[in-house]
Amino acid sequence: MAQVAWTGTTSTDWTVGTNWSGSAAPIAGNTVNINATSPNPTVLGVGGPAVGTTGQIFVGNTTGSFGNLTIQNGSTLTSSGASLVIGVAGGSNGTVTVTGAGSQWITSGSQINLGASGNGTLNIQNGAAVVAQSGVSLGTFAGGTGTLNINGGSRLETNN
Repeated sequence: MAQVAWTGTTSTDWTVGTNWSGSAAPIAGNTVNINATSPNPTVLGVGGPAVGTTGQIFVGNTTGSFGNLTIQNGSTLTSSGASLVIGVAGGSNGTVTVTGAGSQWITSGSQINLGASGNGTLNIQNGAAVVAQSGVSLGTFAGGTGTLNINGGSRLETNN
């Protein structure tokens, strides 16, 4: 499937196609790269509940990149792919925040790697949930730093 990258040129809204390379929001099977917070960070659920899908997803994929993704307002992101990585390369920084009642990130196909070789942070807060069917790994490789924050009645569910 196709690779799409966040550009954020129009707004913060994940569902607006012009915020993505190729001018279309990701669909199931797409490899998603979020390496920019400027001009706008990536948000699923800007004005209320929204639904997003991906195959592989990389947040903070390249050296020196800063990638941020927020899932909010009861939104659901479903990712199924061979790689689900936050903070991929050395010198990269990635943060995913899942916040608010009903908001969730559901993953399958691979564990979530927080800080493969870079710095990766996963925040689950304010009643949100992350369902990581294959588990979560922190600081996966040399130089990788992973941080997992769970608070406010939130939960991490995993089979591994």
